[in-house]
Amino acid sequence: MRQVKWILSCLLLSVIFAGCASSWKVTGTKYKKPYYYFQPPPRWMIINDGSSAMLSKHGPGLEKILIFRHKITDSLQFTKLRIYPEMLPHELAEALLSRIIAAPQVVNVCLLREEPAEVDSRQAIKLTVDYQINAIGFREIIYAFFDKFFVYELRYCAARKHFFEESIDTFESLVKSFRLR
Repeated sequence: MRQVKWILSCLLLSVIFAGCASSWKVTGTKYKKPYYYFQPPPRWMIINDGSSAMLSKHGPGLEKILIFRHKITDSLQFTKLRIYPEMLPHELAEALLSRIIAAPQVVNVCLLREEPAEVDSRQAIKLTVDYQINAIGFREIIYAFFDKFFVYELRYCAARKHFFEESIDTFESLVKSFRLR
């Protein structure tokens, strides 16, 4: 009887842990989606969600690179703001900053820098923002640009103290390799 209970316990645990299997994968030399491709950093983990992707080396709570593609007609997360293709770059930056300010648990938001940029030969805006979540300081760099009816965002977010400086060059290399299909 004891052996049967042990076998059933092992089976139950294996079923539970199989359901928790992660869809994170180790990055290869090139990452392709139907809409874009880029060269990911080696030995980072990547997870897909439709037309978006998240990459991380140490875990998304410490540092992450996010690639977002969303329709212009969709309102920005946590806000009712909409983006329009006729927006000037600083207006797009203001809308993206408003989304960060409106995010739950985000406090002490500070725009450090806003500058014009280029991604895949397209005019883009680059923001550098500091904020805190649960008394931990984060810094985020956002590149954003329009392509027809979509907005693309390439974002790097990391804890300021130990992780931000470590992977900033990795993120900039990814941005330079990013291409629309």
